[in-house]
Amino acid sequence: MKALQYSNLDKENLAELVAIVIALPIPPWKVQPIGVPTVDGIVAEYFLNPEQLTPFLASVIKAPRIQQFRVSPKGLDASTQYVTEVEFR
Repeated sequence: MKALQYSNLDKENLAELVAIVIALPIPPWKVQPIGVPTVDGIVAEYFLNPEQLTPFLASVIKAPRIQQFRVSPKGLDASTQYVTEVEFR
């Protein structure tokens, strides 16, 4: 998340978005800035197992400033892991 300080996102806005991500129960695997032509948010990516997925989504739904979230299985067969991307703006 340290790289986000160079994303040209307003520092106050960035601090608020990072605080939201940190408050979620599972730390993200990757966080990056989003927005074209100007950066106006962040996307956090998580790898979750099936037991973590439902409680995590319940906490994400309650999070402020959520733009969208995507959940997809990682792999082609019966997945034991899910890739979850959550956008905050």
